[in-house]
Amino acid sequence: MTLLDRYLGAIFFRNLVLVLATLVGIYLLIDFIEKVDNFLEAGKTVALTGRYLLLKIPLICEQIMPVCLLLAVVISVGILSHDREILALHAGGISLVRIIAPLLTAVALISLLMTAAAQWLTPVAVSTTNRIWYEEVKNEKARGTVIRGMTFHQGKKGIYAFKRTTGKNHFRDFSYVARDRGERLTLFVAAREARWRKGKWDLKQVFIQRGTTAARYLKRMDLTLPDRPEEFFQPPYHLDEQPLSILFRQRNQDRAAALTLQKRLSYLFLGLPLTFLGLPMLVLLTRQRRTSLALALPASCVLAFIAWGGWSFSIAVAANSAYPPVIFAWSVHLACLILGIMLFRQVGR
Repeated sequence: MTLLDRYLGAIFFRNLVLVLATLVGIYLLIDFIEKVDNFLEAGKTVALTGRYLLLKIPLICEQIMPVCLLLAVVISVGILSHDREILALHAGGISLVRIIAPLLTAVALISLLMTAAAQWLTPVAVSTTNRIWYEEVKNEKARGTVIRGMTFHQGKKGIYAFKRTTGKNHFRDFSYVARDRGERLTLFVAAREARWRKGKWDLKQVFIQRGTTAARYLKRMDLTLPDRPEEFFQPPYHLDEQPLSILFRQRNQDRAAALTLQKRLSYLFLGLPLTFLGLPMLVLLTRQRRTSLALALPASCVLAFIAWGGWSFSIAVAANSAYPPVIFAWSVHLACLILGIMLFRQVGR
């Protein structure tokens, strides 16, 4: 590593820490204001509240890191440009690509570090904060368990198994088994699709057996069961509690796991294409319009917002498409890289 690399790296990491600390502090302050009443009403201690907020930091860092990387790079290059250091480096025969390379390398290393955190740190922190918030504060304990995308729930009189969909009262591969005290079967129901409507279960493509009678097949039927969908409580973002390695192993059996895996990985590396696109835009603005850092920062935020909107749209399309999620999850990255290359060529003219 040369002296120039160390110098540029030091400027970048100093600005990254400043931006990250500022945004994390704002995030925690807003979260504290929103939820402090819930902790007080539940009679929880200040220590538990502090622990909850502290454990939220890994997830917050994962959520805001792409924007922080972009802002840190823009601030670093803006400061170098303001102090005429880029001009001095150019005069010394150092190209713009050579100046930018250490910054892009640093962004890639931070993205890899966040990926490691998503494997070993973030899942544990998210699981603990979910438990504190839902079980200790809101007194909503998870009922049942999730195995390879199937939810198994112990109801009042029997056991349910189903796959969740995007709809709150809509389930797939739904089944229900009830037995009496002598472990004799009293009711078995299996349906391709189940919806909760007006106090009853609307089932499609149903196999049903009552006691020792023969099983029947019905295209559709309404059925009253002892439990309702709101009793099938599971903390939201259950798959976000899983390490990336588990999601990778489940990707072929569970589409939700495959989608979550690509969603998390693509977002972790969103900072790299954002930076690759943002740097030549900043240089062009500086050259053509003499843009100051005060204007470059809002422009970077707008760029980040547009890219985040495009990424969110692609994830929504992937969730409702039969095509592999990887195609949609990384489409924004590819678009940013292509546009960034075009802008770099224009900068080099």
